[in-house]
Amino acid sequence: MKPCSILIVEDHPFQHLYLQNLFSTLGNFDLAFARDGEAALACLKSRDFDLVLTDLLMPGMDGVQFIQGLAAHPSRPALAIMSAASRRMLMGASLVASNLQVKVIGLISKPVNAAALRCLISHLQSLRPTAPAATL
Repeated sequence: MKPCSILIVEDHPFQHLYLQNLFSTLGNFDLAFARDGEAALACLKSRDFDLVLTDLLMPGMDGVQFIQGLAAHPSRPALAIMSAASRRMLMGASLVASNLQVKVIGLISKPVNAAALRCLISHLQSLRPTAPAATL
């Protein structure tokens, strides 16, 4: 099975490296990075992803505006939202996404830790279609 493809939408370069290192400890993933919502929407036009992991607080197009753009995208990947903001803000953004028929599979408080990503990946893998068993 091909690795899960994940688009990480995060404006801080340090967070890119940090998340890349965390994911590398958890397995083999096809990671792509976008620095803001507009760049992420452009990435989504060029290829499909299994998951989008987005920050909420970004300059320019913030996470909620990005979620609105994601809802208009024809092939909607699963969504996980991360933020250093309050849990209430994460829940509010999740509610917006759900109301727009975007499937939210994770809410992660920053700083992100390996256990939170492990749980997220487990949930993502449970959503992926399994290949039919080969017949002999």
